[in-house]
Amino acid sequence: MKKIFLISIFTLAKTYFAWAQEKGLDTIRNVEFYKDFQSAMPVEEDSTFLPWTFACIGLFFIACVGCVVIWYYGKVKQAQLEQLLAESNTQLAMQKFQSNSYAYILNSTVFPMSLVGEDGKIAWCNQAYYDIFGKNNKTFDIFEGAAQDIDKESIRNSKVAQSYYVKMKTEKGKVVGFKRTLIPLPGDSNGSKNFAVVENYLEA
Repeated sequence: MKKIFLISIFTLAKTYFAWAQEKGLDTIRNVEFYKDFQSAMPVEEDSTFLPWTFACIGLFFIACVGCVVIWYYGKVKQAQLEQLLAESNTQLAMQKFQSNSYAYILNSTVFPMSLVGEDGKIAWCNQAYYDIFGKNNKTFDIFEGAAQDIDKESIRNSKVAQSYYVKMKTEKGKVVGFKRTLIPLPGDSNGSKNFAVVENYLEA
C-alpha cells in the first residue's frame, strides 16, 4: 500500500513539473541573481536641488539690491551733510564779519563804551574809553559820579536801558559831565548781571 502511495505522489509531482515547464512557470531556472542589488535599484533625482538653487540666487540678488540701496542712501546723506556744512560755514563767516564790523564800529565811536559785569569787572572797552579813563582800570563802578539820590536798585534790575547823569574825572584830572546809559545784557549761568555802559558827553 505504501509503495503504491509513493508511486502515486511521484507521478503527480512529475506531471505538475511537466505542466509548469510547459506554461513557463519554472521560476527556479529563470531566476537571475544580481551581484550588486543596490545598483539595480532605480535612482531617484533630488527634488530639492532646484528650489534651493533658486533660493540662493534670490538671496544673492536681494543682497546686491540692498548694497545698492545702502550706497545710494549714504551718498544722499553725505550730500545733505555737505550742504548743511556749507550753510553752517556761510553763517559762521557772516557772524564773524558782523562781529568784526560791530567791533570796528564800536571801537571807532567817539563815545566811551564798555562791557561791565555786576561785580564791576571790565570785559571790554573801546578806544574812547581808554582815551578818557586810561588803560589801567580793571574795574568800573557803574554808579561812580552819579547823584546820591538815584534809585540804584531800580536801575540795576531794570529790563530796559536806563540813563542818569554823572560827573567823572578823566585820566588827566579834568572833571567831565556825562549822560550815562546802562543797557542790561544777558546774565551769566550763575545769575550775575552784565551791562553795556555808554557815556555821552554833556559838558567839559
